[in-house]
Amino acid sequence: MRRLATAVGLGAGAVALPALSGTAEAKAGDTMRTGAKNTAGDAQTALQSDGSAPSLRIENTRSKSGPAGGEVDLISPQLQLGGPVPSADRPQLPDVRNLPAGAIGAAGGALLLGADLGLGQAIPVQVHTSAMSNLLVPIPPASATVFDSAAMSADQRAAFPVGSFDDSGRVAPGTRVPVSLRPLINSEKFAQPAAACCGFTVGAADYSGAVSVHASADLPGDVTVCSYTVLPKEATANGQPIAFAATASATVPLDAVDALWVSVSTATHLKIQVAAVVLPDPSALVEPAQPSPGLSPAARRTALQRQALREMVGGLPNGK
Repeated sequence: MRRLATAVGLGAGAVALPALSGTAEAKAGDTMRTGAKNTAGDAQTALQSDGSAPSLRIENTRSKSGPAGGEVDLISPQLQLGGPVPSADRPQLPDVRNLPAGAIGAAGGALLLGADLGLGQAIPVQVHTSAMSNLLVPIPPASATVFDSAAMSADQRAAFPVGSFDDSGRVAPGTRVPVSLRPLINSEKFAQPAAACCGFTVGAADYSGAVSVHASADLPGDVTVCSYTVLPKEATANGQPIAFAATASATVPLDAVDALWVSVSTATHLKIQVAAVVLPDPSALVEPAQPSPGLSPAARRTALQRQALREMVGGLPNGK
């Protein structure tokens, strides 16, 4: 633990003073000391208490003004877990075979908590952090439509790969069309891919077909997310095909640059609306640099925190 922290052993009735410094050689069961490093080899570190009061309280009152126009305070970590000892190139996981309720196991980027779920034993539960979690965020209806071939101008269609549309402006069959969600999210700083909860609406097709999504422009494989039916002209009274409008929804993965790759099996107009996005971290949301003045005090506070985090990670390399 860092010198800035104050550790109070409430259950044991002992106070660890920050005046102690340097590196300590500790054995299993020794007192934990602030301002020093306890090296216990392969031994597990555990906190025990005979009472109902917390065994450990960690406080940090030192702060400084930070990003977001100086409206967000930054504090040093109250508790830092040291990294595991490297083990060649093998992946690492916490040893949770005997993890008691309330204990924390950390290794290889995974953090697990022993939680008693009332099953007669402690069950390891993953702690959701920004490194290993996802957040479902609803999208305002005003921003939901990310693609609508029927409403596109010629200039807008020209921004897509050649062959994406037929002469009437419908999505052409057999071509993977990228639909960027960057107006809504930017997850490039995180290793985990984002996903989108989408509604697909098709119409004006001449033949029945399906809408599929893909992992990228060239990776093999596809997933059908919407099927549509067209009554052929041979079976209609006026000799014209009748396309039945079809709508379906699906949660689909995005690529490394937050794009959805979609294709159709027959030419049709396609509209895609996003109801929600699945993010690795809330700071991946695309928001104004300054929160809207209409936000409540609590909403403004969280918006400033997201903006501050975006500024802090802005200089880091992309995670994907």
